[in-house]
Amino acid sequence: KVGITISAFEIANGLSNNIKLRYNTNFTVIQYKDKNVFDLWQQFKSVSLSISVDAVGEISNYIRSGSDWDTISTNIDLTLEKIEKNHKISISLSPVVSLLSVWTLPELYKYAERKKITVNPILLHGPDYLSLMAIHTKLKPLAISTLNSIRNQLGQNYDQFTSQLTKDDNEYLFNHALRHILLLDKLRQEKLFELLPFGE
Repeated sequence: KVGITISAFEIANGLSNNIKLRYNTNFTVIQYKDKNVFDLWQQFKSVSLSISVDAVGEISNYIRSGSDWDTISTNIDLTLEKIEKNHKISISLSPVVSLLSVWTLPELYKYAERKKITVNPILLHGPDYLSLMAIHTKLKPLAISTLNSIRNQLGQNYDQFTSQLTKDDNEYLFNHALRHILLLDKLRQEKLFELLPFGE
């Protein structure tokens, strides 16, 4: 709401042509009442969108509860169509790499490659029980293998991510993560382990 109110004010006062907009957004909404963001954005010098999405499909909905991948995907496609006509708009994905998302990160990169979208991953540091440090010893080789499969795409981030996986085991963090996941699954009537590539 605030962003659109400010935008309308700036447009009305002839200030928008000199203003660059930068958004961090879950991209579930691109409409506010009777206003469409694309109509507003074309009035600005440039618009940069950083979309907070950690995976594609159902696992995306699980990690960011309340979001809807189909809606996000549709909004991304609409934006890409606009970009073809208006090069002032740019778009990128900003996944948070965690115990929940690392397993499906290659699929997100494949999606981004198909759409020709840049990916700027961010390492989760807290809560620590959802970080890569909490991954169980038996699953660490799979996590490292997953990161190896996209090593070139990760670039300098690769060493940062794998360093968390090579730290000493922390059984407390893993047990905390497991309790957290099982509690959420019960409350939401979901099953995370059915969505992950290694199953239950």
